[in-house]
Amino acid sequence: MSAPRVRGHRRAGVLRVHPELRHFGLSVAAIAGIAAAASAVAGATTAIVSSQQASAAADYNSEIAEQQAELARRAGKAAEADQREANARVMAQQRAQLADSGITGEGTPLLLLLDTAAQAEVEAQRAKYTGKVNEQSSLANAGLFKLQKEQAVTRGAVGAGTSLLTGAAGVASAYAKYRTT
Repeated sequence: MSAPRVRGHRRAGVLRVHPELRHFGLSVAAIAGIAAAASAVAGATTAIVSSQQASAAADYNSEIAEQQAELARRAGKAAEADQREANARVMAQQRAQLADSGITGEGTPLLLLLDTAAQAEVEAQRAKYTGKVNEQSSLANAGLFKLQKEQAVTRGAVGAGTSLLTGAAGVASAYAKYRTT
């Protein structure tokens, strides 16, 4: 028994179609077209799912950063209030010591009290500023995560479109080969 004759170029190899597939009229080109279409759909689905996951992660991170900003704002206010309370105690203690010693509230003692009050205000403003800086930092991170979310959505749409276009080109190429065989 001799092997069945198959058409093909001796340098390019032989194009063989499985006998069952020949029964359905499917050639290698048709199978390649189906595979290209399936690959395109799978690639598009993967791009969309991946972008949805990245978008959800960025959205979650943005919410966390906004919560951290609120906590930083509250912590700054609390630190400022604590500093003002501590300063008030120090100033009350200074006034009490001056009164006990019989020194009046004029001249050098007055300058000492004014200097203490000025320094106390600087410390309170520093505590407030630190809280504000931390709040702004967290809000900036939230904005960055929102941008990442938008980019993930765009990246998914572009990836899906690219995959579908590449698949369409593969289907068209396979169809052209099918029509020539």
